[in-house]
Amino acid sequence: LPGSGSITRQPACELSPDSDLDERLVTVDVASLLHEEIEVALASGQELAREFCRNGVIDAAYLSLQGTVRTVNAPAKLAA
Repeated sequence: LPGSGSITRQPACELSPDSDLDERLVTVDVASLLHEEIEVALASGQELAREFCRNGVIDAAYLSLQGTVRTVNAPAKLAA
């Protein structure tokens, strides 16, 4: 939810000076969101997780936001 006032972010290096995320913003707090905002945020996360699965970066993802859960699994590979 880019630009949402309900989400507080900080540069990773401010939270942990040796973080490999450097200046990348990380979420540190999320205020109560509307149901529609939760759905949009989780859909965005699912799409990114699917891309990571397609590219072999991850095998699965578990996303949870204010009591709503989504999962993403990489397609099963057939044994040769």
